[in-house]
Amino acid sequence: MPLLNTQFFRFTAVLYSTTVARQCQRSFGGRKVTSRKGLAYCLSFFLGVLGISGCSNTSLKSAAEQELELHYHTIKTDRFTLSAVAKAQKQNTMRIYLGGDGKPWRKNEPNTNPSGHNKLAFQLFKIDPKATLYLSRPCYDIEPMPSDCKPKLWTSDRYSNRVIMALTEAIMKVASNSNIELVGYSGGGTLAVLLAQQLPQVTKVLTLSANLDQAAWTDFHNTPALSGSENPAVNGERITGKELHLFGHNDLEVPAAINQRYFDNNPAANIGVIDNFDHRCCWLEQWPEILNSWETGLDLKP
Repeated sequence: MPLLNTQFFRFTAVLYSTTVARQCQRSFGGRKVTSRKGLAYCLSFFLGVLGISGCSNTSLKSAAEQELELHYHTIKTDRFTLSAVAKAQKQNTMRIYLGGDGKPWRKNEPNTNPSGHNKLAFQLFKIDPKATLYLSRPCYDIEPMPSDCKPKLWTSDRYSNRVIMALTEAIMKVASNSNIELVGYSGGGTLAVLLAQQLPQVTKVLTLSANLDQAAWTDFHNTPALSGSENPAVNGERITGKELHLFGHNDLEVPAAINQRYFDNNPAANIGVIDNFDHRCCWLEQWPEILNSWETGLDLKP
């Protein structure tokens, strides 16, 4: 069976390369799959121009308090209190960002705090003028750590119904009857898909380096199965809105090809593989251009 034989969304602000396209087809075997060549290669000066940093060693609350337009708050759900950061401006559509898995493990043991320091999705959220909310999952970015936060919630159960229900409840509290767009990075992309499968208000989903078949992902890395988690590739649910899933051609953490089963079962989903990108590089550097491409669909050729 050809890998990733599904519709590929052509987007702007990344240059199309026919040579890379042929290489991608040889690698994945799918006649509809194309690679895109990034405009930048993790240019450090670009971060300086934007006045942002790719890494943050501060808490989410502290990071938000350093920005005038950001407001940190908590959202209480039935079982958990979630951290969130809102933009000051109002938008007709709620665009919500979901972060990655952080640091679930430390030296082969469950970490006492999975939040992590390199909050790439939060950095993407900050430079998106249409973003409205950054939402943390249960037990992430909460200080002090609540007593009911157990390691299963960020290890085997990281994509569980308990997590999904808490995020769903929080989103419905802030989004009301608004249309919703979800943007998720890495494990946040996994949750974005699982949420969109449950929420008909979600009109668009954009994921970056997302694990869309968690069973294939753990097999690929030869790690313990996520036994308490939902798997978006096989749960039988469908997304009613538009979905685009982007991957780095050099990503060894979540190679695009391991998500084959998701795209087989969701033929309307769009996929993009970007040359010279990996799991972290160069999403932040190219984020304004990627967003513009996603929103306009304009095709740019060299």
